[in-house]
Amino acid sequence: MFSFFKNKPELQESSMTLGMEDLEPFLQRVANLIPRGFGQTEISQVMRTAKGMALDEEQSMEFSIEFEGKRSTFIVEIFMDDIDTPDPYFFAPPALATAIGQEYVLFSEERGM
Repeated sequence: MFSFFKNKPELQESSMTLGMEDLEPFLQRVANLIPRGFGQTEISQVMRTAKGMALDEEQSMEFSIEFEGKRSTFIVEIFMDDIDTPDPYFFAPPALATAIGQEYVLFSEERGM
């Protein structure tokens, strides 16, 4: 599972479980952390992919982003372990992966999750 990460040792993982209704708002917050390369077009791609997935399916999308003034790879993998509850895995530069994890804590608190 999640073969991209094994080939990209410079990336760090941040993962969580979200309801389908929470995925897009959370992706919007992730996009706010990334100056270039992950915006509404990419969010729409992730959402189309997630909504079309079958139970126990996994999909991977790789994006070229700019973070902290450097070009980097950003990978979003979705594992549909429950049809209404996708598990997004983000593989990003370490500082971005940490920021995504911190954003998830805030997001969860705000939504009472």
